[in-house]
Amino acid sequence: MDVIYAWAEPSSHGTTTYEILLHADGSLSCNCPGWVFQRPGKPRGCKHTNAYASDARHLHQRYLAGEPLPSRTARPTPPPPSPPSRISRALDFSNE
Repeated sequence: MDVIYAWAEPSSHGTTTYEILLHADGSLSCNCPGWVFQRPGKPRGCKHTNAYASDARHLHQRYLAGEPLPSRTARPTPPPPSPPSRISRALDFSNE
């Protein structure tokens, strides 16, 4: 199957980077143990393919429509957390 898009996702331990692939037929695959070692009687999948399923559906629709796909292969970095509100600062007991 032809790969039309790929994402790189670090493992939860940060020691490995897994590759999530979107194929021309719209299916996803991953090289993590959760996807590679399918459990009998269960559909193939992992937390990585589940996390990218929505993005993959959108990109696959663009691919089928003949639209160009974006060139980046990783999710954007999420914005930093907002500073604590006055209420949460008032309830901060960490200094006691």
